[in-house]
Amino acid sequence: MNKYTEQEAADFYEITRETLLKKVVLYRKKFSSEQIFESQSGEWLFSESGLWILSTILSSPKAIQVHIELIRTVVKESDFSIFDLLESR
Repeated sequence: MNKYTEQEAADFYEITRETLLKKVVLYRKKFSSEQIFESQSGEWLFSESGLWILSTILSSPKAIQVHIELIRTVVKESDFSIFDLLESR
């Protein structure tokens, strides 16, 4: 599994590392243990699915574009409905 550093994630979404860290701290509960990791040096590392989650909490133009494409792909490629998710609870 590939892991991406804080700086790599920030660069990808065209934001500062500081902005990324503020959002991660604020929305930490959105990440599962399979999406975000803490290195021995205390830096956050993200899996690819963690990068997808970042698109839901960041507001840079690139994050918004990634999030829209993610939703388009999910809707297009599946028979799954958001209402199915709510009904299964």
